[in-house]
Amino acid sequence: DLPDRLRAELTTPMGTMVQVFNQDKAWMKMGEMTQDLPESAVAELRRSLYTMNGGALLLKQALEGKIQGQALGKTNFEGTDAEAVLFRVGESPVRVFLSPDAASVLGFKYAGQTQEGPAEMVETVSSFQDVSGLRLPMERVQKTKGEVQATGKSSSIKLNQGSTEDMFAKPAAGK
Repeated sequence: DLPDRLRAELTTPMGTMVQVFNQDKAWMKMGEMTQDLPESAVAELRRSLYTMNGGALLLKQALEGKIQGQALGKTNFEGTDAEAVLFRVGESPVRVFLSPDAASVLGFKYAGQTQEGPAEMVETVSSFQDVSGLRLPMERVQKTKGEVQATGKSSSIKLNQGSTEDMFAKPAAGK
């Protein structure tokens, strides 16, 4: 359903959180509370669809000719030699950093929202595993101004598990 729809169920220390992006709307549910996400969060979620799972959607669409990239050449990314490629995701530029042999994605730089406002985000990905024929990162670190803002470690990723329309429908109030 990507890039039009996404449903993610995340197990966090505070319980299970469900995030749903459906066309141009998004909502989240945690416990009994369900709320719509503001447009700024919807825009950030839409952009994140392209960088999640090591940029799988972005690279797939580039290979299909749906988006164009611009090679920026050799650079240093977080202390590692890399090849940089610039893509436009909607109106947002996303720089992708590849290993020198272009066999692995090392990370991304893009404009994102922080609690202090807009800032350049640096996201590194690592610990790749094969999932449904794709090589996906199991760990990620997101930094702003050199400070770690978020980390994530996946114990498993399941793709294409089938979907039904009700999985993307926002629960009625109080449910």
